[in-house]
Amino acid sequence: MQLTYPYVFAASSYNDEKATRPTDFVRTIGILDYMLNTGKDLYYAHNLKCNVFVQLYKIDLAKKECEEAIKIDPANWPAQANLGYLYYALAQKGFNPVAGGTTAEAKENCQKALEQLTKAERSHPLRFLYDGWARCLDVLGNPDEANKIRLRLNS
Repeated sequence: MQLTYPYVFAASSYNDEKATRPTDFVRTIGILDYMLNTGKDLYYAHNLKCNVFVQLYKIDLAKKECEEAIKIDPANWPAQANLGYLYYALAQKGFNPVAGGTTAEAKENCQKALEQLTKAERSHPLRFLYDGWARCLDVLGNPDEANKIRLRLNS
């Protein structure tokens, strides 16, 4: 089978599976593997595969796919944002407001998230990630910068 625009099929499949079977993504991964094996739209395939693995919480695979997309096109913001979101999701596991603290690993993941989000933000506003971004800044002891991010969200 030859697909003229496999990225359209992959995106449609991803949206469908996310809505109906968010713990599966078998069809989407198959389309993305086809794209990677045929050399079609490699940035897009790696980036969407990263997003799939983030959804499935397959951390190492998600990082690998995001990093591959970034290697192919470092100026393209979605892979940077996906990797930043992944690090933020990892950091959240170490936020413990009841115990009044945050783990060292959570702080490290927040720092990595901020680096990726800052890179992505240079090309595209990341309003959908500002809450997490501000929370990481708070965790890292930078409430002034966190408030600036929150103000950008509300403007």
